Amino acid sequence: MGYRKLPACKKMWVGLYGCILLNLLLLGACGVPPAPAHPLSADPLLGETPVTVMAQRKHIEPIQVSGAQSTLTTYPGGQMKMTISTSPYALCSFSVDYGRGAPSHNVGVLPHAADGNGVASWSWRVDGDAHTGTWPMTISAVLPDGLKTVARVNVVVTFPPINVVATQSSLVAAPKGNIALTISTAPSSDCTVALSYRGAQTKFLPAHSDYNGLASWSWHVEAGASAGVWPLTVTVTLADGEKTSAPVNVTIL
Repeated sequence: MGYRKLPACKKMWVGLYGCILLNLLLLGACGVPPAPAHPLSADPLLGETPVTVMAQRKHIEPIQVSGAQSTLTTYPGGQMKMTISTSPYALCSFSVDYGRGAPSHNVGVLPHAADGNGVASWSWRVDGDAHTGTWPMTISAVLPDGLKTVARVNVVVTFPPINVVATQSSLVAAPKGNIALTISTAPSSDCTVALSYRGAQTKFLPAHSDYNGLASWSWHVEAGASAGVWPLTVTVTLADGEKTSAPVNVTIL
């Protein structure tokens, strides 16, 4: 059998098929890299926008003291209360020394966690040995991640009132009769009544106010007491030694 020549056109197609087959074999061996999860730049034809991730800034709400729900003026042994607002669930606390040089640890002066609305409230009794005057209070709030904010306000400690409890007092009597006096003042304080009628020697009657601030006296009017309205002096001595006084009138018939 003799060798048969292929026509020129057939040689061209054979060569073309050979090149295509060779390219397919090379692609299969090397592999095709996968498409990136996100395009490197926005492509309007694909309709995708590059994603930018930004770190969230840490923030804590500043402390605000509610004036309508706070009472920061009272006397030693009296009640104070305070309501603040800050970030939800912050641990809130305050510190005040009432001029004594050492922070108060009285009942009620404890850390409170703000609620879901960021509100925290306290009610506490001022230390009996608090000094009268205006004193700074430091309030702090701390988030679980350690972020903290601080505010400062003033509290005022006044002298206690000396009020006559009318339902427990009888301030009118004849000679040889009895007089009774009950006052309301600072709790756990030394109290003294100084009484004298015209021409009589001054007498000092001591008492001690109880936990509720009540102090009471009862005494017998001398036979020679002069008729008239006579002032008594009631003195209250606080735990730190400060004193305050008030007059109380009695009537001798």
